[in-house]
Amino acid sequence: MGYRVVDARTREETISRGHRLGGEIDCALLDIGLPRMGALFVYRGLKEAHPRVTVLVSMVVPTLKVPRHILAAGPPGFIQKPYTLKTISEKLKELLA
Repeated sequence: MGYRVVDARTREETISRGHRLGGEIDCALLDIGLPRMGALFVYRGLKEAHPRVTVLVSMVVPTLKVPRHILAAGPPGFIQKPYTLKTISEKLKELLA
């Protein structure tokens, strides 16, 4: 899709990269189904590092309590897994427009 991707495996690494890269990050894809990730903690850490970053939240089941709390915190996008390359491409274009 032409995007430069930076991955992170832990919540600490995600927030650290957010602080280090700051304005270079246009969008963060946050999988809130990962165990021990603390998605709300990561979301807030990313927004603190770069308040204008767009966050796309991803999860298998959007009816659990955790997604509602995170979505209530302000991420502009949600994409349900499993998703296709076409679906995520369209969602990213929409969010970054």
